[in-house]
Amino acid sequence: MGNGTKATVHHQAQRTRRKALLDRINKKLRVREFSKVMKKLNSWLFLRPDALLNLLNFWFSLCPL
Repeated sequence: MGNGTKATVHHQAQRTRRKALLDRINKKLRVREFSKVMKKLNSWLFLRPDALLNLLNFWFSLCPL
């Protein structure tokens, strides 16, 4: 019986670690994607300052902090 619980705890720890790793990768990808989008939009953003605010509002509605 004690052996089973030990295995479960180990499995849970592994799952938590994997989730943390996935979260980190996701964050990196999101940041990279965001900077790519910003570079692309940079050309017309400085022509229209209000566009930046609209973009930020849109971005935060997509992935709330």
